[in-house]
Amino acid sequence: MKKFWKKQASPKVKKIRSRRGGKQTTLRGRLMRSMICLTAAVSAAIAVVTCTLSYYTIRSNMQQQVTRISTAYKQSVENAIKNYSLSLEAIAANPSITSTTSPQSMWKDTLNFLATSYHFSEAGLADKNGKTLDGADISKTDYFQNGSYGGGSYLSTMTKQESGGMALYLASKVNNGTGYDGVVYAKLDSDAFNQVIDGLSIGQKGFGFIIDKAGKIIAHKNPKYIKDEVNYIELAKKNPAYADAAGLVRKMATRRAGSTSCTIDGQQLYVAYAPISGTDYNLAVAADVPEMMADLYKSIWFITAVAAVFIAVSILLAARVSGPIARSVGGLVGRIGGLEKGDLHSEVPPVHTRDEIETLSRAFSNTVGALNGDIGEISHILGAMAQGDFSVRPQRDYTGDFQAIRDALSAILASMSETFRRIRGMADQVAGGSRQMSNASQALAQGAAEQSATIQELSESVRKIAGQAEGNAKSARRADELSNEATQAVSDGTRQMERLTGAMGRISDSSEKIEKIIKTIQDIAFQTNILALNAAVEAARAGEAGRGFSVVADEVRNLANRSAEAVKSTSALIQSSGEAVKDGLKTTEETGRSLKAVTEAVQQVGALLDSIAKAADGQAQSVRKVDGNVEQISAVVQTNSATAEESAATSEELNRLAEALSETMAKFQLAAQSGAAVPDAAAPEEEEALPAGA
Repeated sequence: MKKFWKKQASPKVKKIRSRRGGKQTTLRGRLMRSMICLTAAVSAAIAVVTCTLSYYTIRSNMQQQVTRISTAYKQSVENAIKNYSLSLEAIAANPSITSTTSPQSMWKDTLNFLATSYHFSEAGLADKNGKTLDGADISKTDYFQNGSYGGGSYLSTMTKQESGGMALYLASKVNNGTGYDGVVYAKLDSDAFNQVIDGLSIGQKGFGFIIDKAGKIIAHKNPKYIKDEVNYIELAKKNPAYADAAGLVRKMATRRAGSTSCTIDGQQLYVAYAPISGTDYNLAVAADVPEMMADLYKSIWFITAVAAVFIAVSILLAARVSGPIARSVGGLVGRIGGLEKGDLHSEVPPVHTRDEIETLSRAFSNTVGALNGDIGEISHILGAMAQGDFSVRPQRDYTGDFQAIRDALSAILASMSETFRRIRGMADQVAGGSRQMSNASQALAQGAAEQSATIQELSESVRKIAGQAEGNAKSARRADELSNEATQAVSDGTRQMERLTGAMGRISDSSEKIEKIIKTIQDIAFQTNILALNAAVEAARAGEAGRGFSVVADEVRNLANRSAEAVKSTSALIQSSGEAVKDGLKTTEETGRSLKAVTEAVQQVGALLDSIAKAADGQAQSVRKVDGNVEQISAVVQTNSATAEESAATSEELNRLAEALSETMAKFQLAAQSGAAVPDAAAPEEEEALPAGA
């Protein structure tokens, strides 16, 4: 049973064992790893998505905030410049600054008063040639040149003072109706715009700055940049580290609003810039990117902590969920391992999980029960077969692929029963055939003994004929010598010829008998050959037990063939001798007639006697040949007799073996034969092989 189970399950068992070649893992470990990996993957995906969204959201908010602040402060700077311009235009429209009724000293006082009133550090007046009230020449300055054209005020770039400070100038053409052709100008301190953008706050590290058309910083939270007239384009020529800043300044110089990321003095910034309307200035607002993205880093740490907690919780849940599953599946795996080793009787561990595993356990338990019943019945049937009982049949209902086992087992039982039934019938037939063959062999031996006696008689007759033939020859020669005694010799010759005629008749009769005997021998040889052929067939059917008899049957068949060949040769010789005897008989008859007419033809006696002598010599030679052939026939007949006796002994042994086979087959208990009787395939062959009357 165990060998049968291993044989049936060997492909799958080998496959499972091949998989166990590496390190074996547990189901619980795999479930926990799968759940933890899934949780980690989901957490990582959520974290990545959240961080990515947070990054883009915070960055977008930062960009929008910086852009809004830059727009707002640009508007503030434009409003401040507009206020300064309106204030300067108000001063330029004041007639007191160029009153013809007042001295120029009064003009200065009025200008100083108005400058203080409009928050200028100072104010001045220059004629059309650029000569100020103090006698200074400002005709070369850009603010005078642009302000003298009229049409509003003009704001200059940052100008370095003789005192070392920095200042901005506004200029506007005098239009107070006094007819004075000149320009009013006002001075703004370097921190005038700083005060405007001083309230700019983007975190703790953000700042704003303003550059002029040349790229020089004119407003910055750090006054040192203004004092040093910092220009990033010029600095970049000396130090490549300012390439980003120089690029930003170049973009601002295009007079188009925009934003970009750059690094200035090692600080990673996001900068929004815009041109200041009515001037050649550009305002930029810079935010420190790491500072603005600090919330992102905090959210990343928070998300990481939440993911870690989520993974820890998933580990606990995985352990709680995988434990019952692993224990249930482990019990089933252990039972399957026992089944693999041939254990069909152990109980399947019960599972009460109310899920597919419980269903699997019940199905496996039912499978083991059904398999146990099927294997038990198969074992019972095989045991009965081992005891020789082939009448048992499967009684259980086999399901699925096991139906093929039941069909195959039923077919085997039916086939074995039918085979043993046929063997039993064949054994009976072999026993009957061997008995018939033994009887035939005994009859053949008896016939051979009779043939031997007949041949001996034939040999004696032939020897007598030979002696008579020699006597005839001597008589013929003597008759030739005693021709003088013709009458007496003719009388004696007549009597001798009468005896010779009788002898030749007997010789003819003996020849016919010999031919009959030879024909009988031929029939015996043919029957012997047929019996030997049947014996070989039955020996082949008998298998190992008939191997010795098969050799004997082959030898008998060979001897029969040799006998047939010898009989054919003897028959040819006997036929030749018969023809010679017929010729001699004819000659003697003619001689008798001649002797009767000797009185009428004495002169022919000599010639006739000479013919008689020659014919007698031929007869003697023929008779000697016949005698030799008869001796050969006698030897062949004796050999046939011995072979027939051996064949009879072999047939008796074959009969004994066939009876033993029948007794052995009788021990088997076979199922009842259904339908027609089993056809006997050997009987027709045996009937054809055995000659009629054998």
